[in-house]
Amino acid sequence: MNTRQDIATPTNTLIDVDTTPQPLPLPVGAALFAASGAVWLTQDGRRDDVMLAHGARYDVRTRGLVVVSAIDPHGRHGAADHATLYVAAPAEARAISAADLRDFLRQRAARLRDEEIDRAGAAVMTHLRSVITSWLARWRRGPATDASRAALTRLGT
Repeated sequence: MNTRQDIATPTNTLIDVDTTPQPLPLPVGAALFAASGAVWLTQDGRRDDVMLAHGARYDVRTRGLVVVSAIDPHGRHGAADHATLYVAAPAEARAISAADLRDFLRQRAARLRDEEIDRAGAAVMTHLRSVITSWLARWRRGPATDASRAALTRLGT
């Protein structure tokens, strides 16, 4: 089996696989989940193959090429002709240790929601600082500007 990983497999995405073995050059740290169906998986450097049932997780721990194909989890030959894998990026896989796809996606959604709330809060705070700074600058200039206007008005009359 070829251990070179010249082509990057997209992460945080779904990949459809059929019964034909399909190589997936994945980075170390990525995680694979069987989103639908069941998957047979082997990786260069591992002695044993892995069977992923629906929702199950496999962590890529070495640089060896991963090869996957759809299988029937009940051993019926030809019964399952396709499966879907969810590929999680290494950063997401490290941050979320859930063994089940549903729990992984729930935790990922919560993290993304928290990050977006933090980003929106930071934008609001930046805008408020700008408004307050502008208001304070005008407030400090205000009396002097009014006095200047009054002096000019007296000179002009």
